[in-house]
Amino acid sequence: MLVESSPNALLMVDRQGTISLWNRQAEVLFGYAREEIIGKCVELLLPSRVREEHVMLRRGFLNAPSQRPMGAGRDLFAQRKDGSEVPVEIGLTPIQMPDGLFILATITDITQRKQAEELLRRSEERFRKLSEDLRRSNEELGQFASMVSHDLQQPLVVISSYLNLLKRRLGDKVDPESREFIDVADESARNMQGMVRGMLEYARAARTDKPMSSTDMNEVFQQALANLQEEIKRHPATITHDPLPTVQCDPMSLVQVYQNLCGNALKFRSPDRPLTIHAGCRPESSGWLLWVQDNGIGMDPDQASQVFEAFFQVNPQGVYPGTGLGLTICKKIIERHGGRIWAESQPDQGATFLFTLPER
Repeated sequence: MLVESSPNALLMVDRQGTISLWNRQAEVLFGYAREEIIGKCVELLLPSRVREEHVMLRRGFLNAPSQRPMGAGRDLFAQRKDGSEVPVEIGLTPIQMPDGLFILATITDITQRKQAEELLRRSEERFRKLSEDLRRSNEELGQFASMVSHDLQQPLVVISSYLNLLKRRLGDKVDPESREFIDVADESARNMQGMVRGMLEYARAARTDKPMSSTDMNEVFQQALANLQEEIKRHPATITHDPLPTVQCDPMSLVQVYQNLCGNALKFRSPDRPLTIHAGCRPESSGWLLWVQDNGIGMDPDQASQVFEAFFQVNPQGVYPGTGLGLTICKKIIERHGGRIWAESQPDQGATFLFTLPER
């Protein structure tokens, strides 16, 4: 009853390879009825290309019989009655009977597993190709951005220079309206230069080949403030920070994140109170939550979800300069590190920019 109810095909052969036991599942797998196969040689169940080799292997097994899988590390195939082949796993168990040694073979059809493995292999190959295409595309994008940045900035510099020469040459001869036209054109050229530089920085932020290292974020924050030294001199602020963690990151990119966030706080300060900026942190289950908080002009909560979009600017009355790419670059850097970034704010109540960094 146990043999017949087994979910696997079971067959038994003697020392000569003659089949003496054949269960119901073996009939299903191979297509041979019991009365057709009992007394036949076991090599009948193998593809013709391996039968001769199997005879030698079977004899070798009989010299040192032990319970083990057959053909470890190789793909095994059985042949059905209709000539079709099926991938199988075979376990061998030697059994000493009163009339001699017999070998019990447990045979499992692994067709579905092989199909799943092939599907996985093709998926992995497709993923590797897509990853390689993406890496190559990113490299080409970076090269293109560098080239475009250089090629676009040069004529913009020329335009701005000639506009300033024109203003100096005309002097008081130009009427106020014409001077305003020249000033607008000059400002537009300078803004375009800033946008081109921002696009180049964004392309650089997307690069995934920058090395990560164990980094003290206290040093990163201090470097960001050092880069903003001139701006801080012009617009004094009280800047503090918690003891910040050591994380695995690209330090120069994180300097850029803190520099952009603190630079925005300096830019969007409130005229009604002294500016304070605080960088905080707390551990989380998957890494660290860090933030930069200020008491500046703040923004509408609806805008807080838009400020990371390229070229979006919170710019009341057009008095705050910028390209609208700084926070977009921050978002790209944090996402490249496996984290996320968002903003919380209310009008005239300051803003808090929060971002996560994983342990690794």
